[in-house]
Amino acid sequence: MQRLCIRAIRHRLLRASIIAALLLFLPLASLTATAQAATAISAIPAGSDPQLAQIIVQDRNGKPMKGAIAQVLVIPQNMAASAQTTEPVVGTGTIDAQGRVIVSLTPPARTDATLASKDGHVNYELMVTDGRGSLLADYYFPRYYGSDANIAREMPALSNTHLTAPTALAGALPTASPTIGQIQYCTWNTVSQTDAYTVVGELHVVQDLSGIFTYGRTSDSTIGIAISSNGGGNWSLSGSVSITNSSGYLISQHAQAPNWGHQIKTEFHYLKQQSRCLYGGWTQNFRIIASQWDGGTVIGNDVSSWDNHPNQWKSPVPVGNGVERVSGAAYNYGGAVCVFGACLNATSGFSTTVKLTWSNTSQTTTRYLYGNNGYPTTATIIYASLN
Repeated sequence: MQRLCIRAIRHRLLRASIIAALLLFLPLASLTATAQAATAISAIPAGSDPQLAQIIVQDRNGKPMKGAIAQVLVIPQNMAASAQTTEPVVGTGTIDAQGRVIVSLTPPARTDATLASKDGHVNYELMVTDGRGSLLADYYFPRYYGSDANIAREMPALSNTHLTAPTALAGALPTASPTIGQIQYCTWNTVSQTDAYTVVGELHVVQDLSGIFTYGRTSDSTIGIAISSNGGGNWSLSGSVSITNSSGYLISQHAQAPNWGHQIKTEFHYLKQQSRCLYGGWTQNFRIIASQWDGGTVIGNDVSSWDNHPNQWKSPVPVGNGVERVSGAAYNYGGAVCVFGACLNATSGFSTTVKLTWSNTSQTTTRYLYGNNGYPTTATIIYASLN
C-alpha cells in the first residue's frame, strides 16, 4: 500500500507540473483551415469536429488576460523527416473580459495526410499571444479520431483546465499592431536530436505464472512536452503529444525468471527545436518533443519488490488458465525519459496494440494478479502474487 500512496502522490505532482495551474474545460475542437488540403484519410470522418474549446487564460495572479489571442496549430506527423517543422494555424479566437475564448476545428486538420496519422491521431499546439505576437502561454494536446474505442477512451482530456501565463499582467495587453497581426504559421527548427529508451509499461510474474508484454503495430504512447524560453534550462512540462507508428512493427518482452517484475522500455526519437513564427514577436522559444517510435526493447528498473503483497483487488488465475489485458488506462510514468536536460512523462494505455498476457502453467496451484488502484481489469499497474 505504501507504493500505491507514493505513486498516487507522484501522479498528482506530475499532473500539476504538466499543466502548471492550467484549467481547460471542454476538449479542443475544430478550427478555421489555413493549411492546404491533401488526401483524405478514411479513418477520419470529413466535416467539422462538433466539440468546442472553451479556454480560460489568466496571469499568475488570476487576472483574466483580456485581449490575448488563442491560436491552435497542427503538428505534422513526419517531424523527423526534415530539419524544420512547419505548423499551420487551424483556428483562432480573442479572449474576453472573463478570460474565456471559444475555438472550433474544421478540415484540413483531420483530413490532411501530413497532419493526421493513418490510424487517426492528430497533435495540436495551443499558443496564447498578446496583440504584438509575444508568447504568453504554450500548451500541447493530442486528439484521436479513429475507430478503436479502447484508444479513444484513453486519450488525455482537457476538461477543467485553464492556462496560466508565467508573468503577472501589468496594465492592459497591447492591442494588435497594423504591421504585426495574428500568427499565420510557425516553423520549428531542429537544433539537436537523439534517440532514447522510454518507459512504456511494466510486467510482473511469480512462480508458475508466465507473462508477456506486447507493444506495437501502431504504438500507443502519449509523451510529455518540455518548453523553455532560453533553450538551455528552466524546462517546464506543458501537455503532451501522441506518438503512433503504422508500419506494422511489433515488440514483445517475456518475463525472464519465475519471480520477475521490471519496467519495460522502448526507443523513441526526440527533437530539441527552436521556434520562428510569422508575425510573432519572439524567436527564442524552445521545446523538447518526441517525433517517432524507433522500436526495440530493453528491460528497465526492477520493481519486483512490489509483488506478493496482494490487496483487496486480488483476482485468481486458475490452473491452466490465461489472462489478457487489452483496454483501459495505464500508469503515467514521471521521468519516463530524460533528454536534453529535461525529464518527460509518458503513458501507454492498454489497447489492441499495448497488452499484457499471463498464463498459469501450474498443474495444481492457483496464482493471483492484483492492481495498484483496482482489479486487474481496470488497474493502471498489475502485480502478481503466489497466494
